[in-house]
Amino acid sequence: MSKALKGGVRSQWPRTLALAMSIATATVLAGAGNIAQAAAVDETSFTTVKIDPALLTAVSRGEAPAVLVKFRGEADLSSAFGMSGDARATWVYETLKSFADTQQAQARQTLAGQFRLSESAHDYTVLWIDNSIAIAGMSAPMLDALRSAPNVKEIRLQREIPLPVEPDAQPAPWQTFAIETNLTHINVPSVWALGFKGAGIVVANIDTGVRYTHQSLVGKYRGNNGGGSYTHNYNWYDPYNHSATPRTSHPHGSHTMGTMLGDDGAANQTGVAPDAKWMACIGFGFNGSGATDAGLLECGQFALAPTNTAGASPDPTKHADVVNNSWGDCGQTYDNWYEGVINGWIAAGMVPIFSNGNASNCGYPNNPPLNTVGNPARSGKVLGIGSTGKDNGLYAPHSNKGPTDNVNTGLPNYPDPAGFANLKPNVSAPGVNIRAADHTSDTAYYLSNGTSMSAPHAAGVVALMWSAAPCLKGNYGVTGTLMMNTATAIPVNTGSPSDGPGNIPNQATGWGEINALAAVEAAIEFCATGAPPAVSKAFAPTTIATGGTSTLTITLTNANASVATLDAVLTDNLPAGVVVAPTPNASTTCGGSVSATAGGSTVSLASGGTIPASGSCTVTATVTAPANGSFVNTIPAGALSTDFGDSAAPASATLTVNSGGTFVCSAPINHALPATIDGFSINWATGALIDDDPATGYDINLYSSGGLTMWWTNAPPVNAGVAPTTTSADYSVLQAGAVVGPASTWSRTNGAMTSFRAGVDGYLGFRYQCAAGTCYGYAHLTTTAGGANPGFPATLVDYCHDTSGAPVTIGGGGGGNHTVTPSVGTPSGTISPSTPQSVADGATTQFTLTPASGFQ
Repeated sequence: MSKALKGGVRSQWPRTLALAMSIATATVLAGAGNIAQAAAVDETSFTTVKIDPALLTAVSRGEAPAVLVKFRGEADLSSAFGMSGDARATWVYETLKSFADTQQAQARQTLAGQFRLSESAHDYTVLWIDNSIAIAGMSAPMLDALRSAPNVKEIRLQREIPLPVEPDAQPAPWQTFAIETNLTHINVPSVWALGFKGAGIVVANIDTGVRYTHQSLVGKYRGNNGGGSYTHNYNWYDPYNHSATPRTSHPHGSHTMGTMLGDDGAANQTGVAPDAKWMACIGFGFNGSGATDAGLLECGQFALAPTNTAGASPDPTKHADVVNNSWGDCGQTYDNWYEGVINGWIAAGMVPIFSNGNASNCGYPNNPPLNTVGNPARSGKVLGIGSTGKDNGLYAPHSNKGPTDNVNTGLPNYPDPAGFANLKPNVSAPGVNIRAADHTSDTAYYLSNGTSMSAPHAAGVVALMWSAAPCLKGNYGVTGTLMMNTATAIPVNTGSPSDGPGNIPNQATGWGEINALAAVEAAIEFCATGAPPAVSKAFAPTTIATGGTSTLTITLTNANASVATLDAVLTDNLPAGVVVAPTPNASTTCGGSVSATAGGSTVSLASGGTIPASGSCTVTATVTAPANGSFVNTIPAGALSTDFGDSAAPASATLTVNSGGTFVCSAPINHALPATIDGFSINWATGALIDDDPATGYDINLYSSGGLTMWWTNAPPVNAGVAPTTTSADYSVLQAGAVVGPASTWSRTNGAMTSFRAGVDGYLGFRYQCAAGTCYGYAHLTTTAGGANPGFPATLVDYCHDTSGAPVTIGGGGGGNHTVTPSVGTPSGTISPSTPQSVADGATTQFTLTPASGFQ
């Protein structure tokens, strides 16, 4: 994104977005566009794209501002909650990326093809985590092209405000302790004494960068290879400058990292989890120590799927476990601009920690009023952290208060609100005169105040909990619940009617101040005595033809140190339309017996079945489906009942069934073409409508109600298209990867004899005649180009055709002969001639298709 952040126009945030500390503030991001909640999008429902008026003004003046292009829809990540480990994060990454690839296909092609922008050069950045694209410089022609691209929802300026530095708060008298008193106060050393210091856990911050050579941080850096050697790829990212080594724009980021895990091995033990490892993204490093919305989104994306320092080659197996976000805005209503990141993190098994915000950053008085918590901490899905004193256990009056207007829906995916769904903060932690690393030298430390200092205490406690109780790793809902349940209550009368009995909980300190020892002990007890096994499931393959088969695999995982035994039958009820195949192939690696009957609708594992200690086992069966559709198969939470308890989360998998291309065409009425299986020469992502009647004014009109994606098997870059005449100079080009629609037309002359033709790359288009008045069905042709362009095969599949009998035209270029090989697919028919035909360059040949029974 470096180019996206050089010059240009950006809009200013209507409210301050700040690094949540008293000594300095950073304003960034409020009021970004909403994200559609539906996974499926009906494009016919949308006729306009929202354009930022300031953007229109900028391009009209000839400026090239940095923009954010938002697309409609969001990926369904619900199946992730039945998965675990790196496979879970990988699935989330692949699902988000695939969804964005589909929704953004034509827009990206426009940027790369028409405007010659390069993603690798950071002319634009794909933000798959948010289904958006950040563009370095927007021109008027580019804006015109993108506003007509399918699925585009909004185009607006990127937004940023520099970090204004405020005077330091008056510190307490300086006194160095080997272990800082804020850590002792929340019982961190007692956890260390049990042997748990965060080993095996990776924490991250999105902040002002980290001084990676600092004496309290260098040994904890995941990129430290030892011996003075470092690997910064996948451990450090700068969305603005793409710096090859970690840099800092302000001491804030080094300080928050120091509170999470800082320890110099001697007299400076500042961090909660000193055996954890860290990675970082400099979200606040634009134009000094400011941030942009695009930069913060890219940092969120990096935390889930880290890249090299150039932003390439994502690897979700290197994701962070806990992400500390000591920043936020001053909005007093919920703004979902960061929701895509939050959803992706939680689905991947990561913990989102956000500071609640400070009164001084937003112009509130000390002991601010209710409803002052900002975004993203305002999200009901995240753990919002307020402040207490350094070691006095009292509410710190700089700390902003709830309630939030975005409620927490609770378990199994989110921490249990216990009836207080609008509570913010959720818990509190020390945030006054906190001592940790400075960025000015490798031995410098400083004191700072704010909820920025409180949040990393909570992130460090999560690392302690997960290192002590590995069964919790990835289980954000239970982790957050245990942290809240074990907090030390701090009653504060906020005047809020939503506070609890005796002001516990309350909208100033939440459930109270975190207690590291109590939280870790609760985590250990949960895993030792009550960690229920988990269920996940998958289909392979995930897409089949009608009547085809797929293997359903149900995986049972037991994190306990002893075998788990089923105390009831585990039954998977297949969704309507999916049944056990004629040959069930039912088997299990779990102890016990599996049942799956041909044609039946259930797969079950008998009571008494066993899951190995600290391991997993599987139940498999072959299934089939007789009709098209997308079938979601879910095992509900609690369906797996064992002596360690019932499964806490549902497990889902989706099976897609496609017929392979049977469709109807009857002019002048349009008919739907079902999606074909990936691998056909032309793939219809969500359905196409075809009209081939001169009375409509168009020979062939393609459009889509849900986003129509078309591409060619071997992806020719140009010259594969449609010609309203047989003149080589007069045909429209269908670019590889292009998205056609809504209401896109290929032939614009009323009554014209439209024929498909090949371009210089040897790709073939054709039309053939039928004996009946309307021809429809399935045909498949391949060509081998001769002359200067040998060996370019071409295929066309699933088209509606008229009865004109227009000939096939072959134009491979470069002279020489071409071989045209016809074949007929399903539903079948006969094609004449049926043998390969040799055709001179520029000459024509003709085929006649006679439909067999089965055509509609």
